[in-house]
Amino acid sequence: MESINNNGSEADTSGQRNVWFACLKADHVPSDAREYLQEEYSKTQKNRDNMKSVRKGDVIFYYADGIKAISRATSDAYQDGQKYRVNVKVFDLEKPIDSRKLQDNADSFEQYLNGVRGPFDKNGAVKRGFLFRFTKEAGKLIKDIYDRDFDDPEIDKFFGIDEKIIEEKTIPFDHPYRRELCAIKTKPFIILAGISGTGKSRLVRTLAYKTCLLKSLQQDNRPGNFELIKVKPNWHDTSELVGYMSRINGPSYVAPSFLKFLIKAWRYPKIPFFVCLDEMNLAPVEQYFAEYLSLVETRQVRDGKVYSDTLLRLEDFDSESFYEKTLQQMGVIAGGKLWHQFKKYGVMLPPNLVVMGTVNMDETAHSFSRKVLDRAMTIEMNHVDLDHGLLSAVVSDWDYNGESITPLNVIGSFLSANEVYGKFQEEEDAARVRTYLKDINNELDKTPFKIAYRVRDEFFVYCYQNSLLTDKPDNWLELCLDEMTSMKILSRIEGDQARLGDVLDRLMKVMPQYGDISRAKLTEMSDRLKSSYYTSYWNY
Repeated sequence: MESINNNGSEADTSGQRNVWFACLKADHVPSDAREYLQEEYSKTQKNRDNMKSVRKGDVIFYYADGIKAISRATSDAYQDGQKYRVNVKVFDLEKPIDSRKLQDNADSFEQYLNGVRGPFDKNGAVKRGFLFRFTKEAGKLIKDIYDRDFDDPEIDKFFGIDEKIIEEKTIPFDHPYRRELCAIKTKPFIILAGISGTGKSRLVRTLAYKTCLLKSLQQDNRPGNFELIKVKPNWHDTSELVGYMSRINGPSYVAPSFLKFLIKAWRYPKIPFFVCLDEMNLAPVEQYFAEYLSLVETRQVRDGKVYSDTLLRLEDFDSESFYEKTLQQMGVIAGGKLWHQFKKYGVMLPPNLVVMGTVNMDETAHSFSRKVLDRAMTIEMNHVDLDHGLLSAVVSDWDYNGESITPLNVIGSFLSANEVYGKFQEEEDAARVRTYLKDINNELDKTPFKIAYRVRDEFFVYCYQNSLLTDKPDNWLELCLDEMTSMKILSRIEGDQARLGDVLDRLMKVMPQYGDISRAKLTEMSDRLKSSYYTSYWNY
């Protein structure tokens, strides 16, 4: 026997497995195919080349009038006389996947074969041939259709989550993105405000790079868990984001990139998915983002998972077949786990979806209503260091090989104060948050800026999420109260002297001792009130 691999037939390249699709001639898996995969030397050059490329550890799907088994190569390809062979270990599927289910998902296979000339024609039927190159992503689609584990732990691990995700690691309190990450875990709707050019949209893409831990999502041009949506000034309804029914040339559903990205996020529940709404206030947010603003407030925790009301459901469509066709067009696997979930419950907001909007407040933009501000975490980005990058090389933060951020530090699982109130390591910390909020509300009493349950809940969740971090300074809680005061309270305050009275001065008295952010903002707002007779959090 002559190994095709120069390193010998025992070389194990399981860390870089290839995926193959073998079409057997029979309607079952022959006995000899359970020991080795072989092809006659006289077959086509393409088949011979494919056989020679199989390496130990590669995964091979066995098709015999349906997918009947999956195997793992236990040797490199080798030549035995006039034949090429690969030794294999075969695992029969508990329930074979018939050809019809493969054809039902023709569009999805075409998308995830990434240009590889795979085994399917344009209608999803299996072509004539023997051994076809496949992709890991297309293999995961088969696993989704199968909707259960294969019997080989190595193959299941290969089609599952990378090791880097399993090895969860809590970030320290001085982490450069600590404030943003804890804000996202508190509420996955963030407004990034600041002067133009401070890197707001860049920050969103950076977070996507650092959390894109699946090789199959790591694209060359941008992470597969990132979507940039450029808001247009003429957006005045929700169709630009969640789609609409079209009756032209027959009924169809027009699904914009936001909705398709939302569906994609459901396929990778352990990976954070970031939407960047660039220049989000060029159009009235309350109008084009109305459905999301409503749904984000319906989220609740059931059995440790976050659920929301539905964005799309079967009842919204003319027929079940129309709804099924729409789901398939958006990449949902027919017959898979999500397929059954969406048909039964409808399409909800995925708990791993993060929406971050960039904001420039000038004469071209719309102001925010309190409805939007109450539902968002507002973070200012005004710091500019003009020496940055001039005297030394700047390390790129758009790199998959840099320091990663695991999902533990991004995806939240607490929504209300009562879920975390008794979980603080120190009981007095929860009591201090409670006292601080009461003091704030006393100063805001009889004003339109008084806080209610939503802000209370987010204060507690944000402070609790920070309490879980490592290497916290002694004054960590005051720093968090300061950040939340700026994000959730001061951003809602605006008006003239008659409306505000002395509320700014009264708030200054109850600010935390280390409340540098809030104190600076209150001073800025107060100075603007004196000079312009009107003030707000937004000053650009």
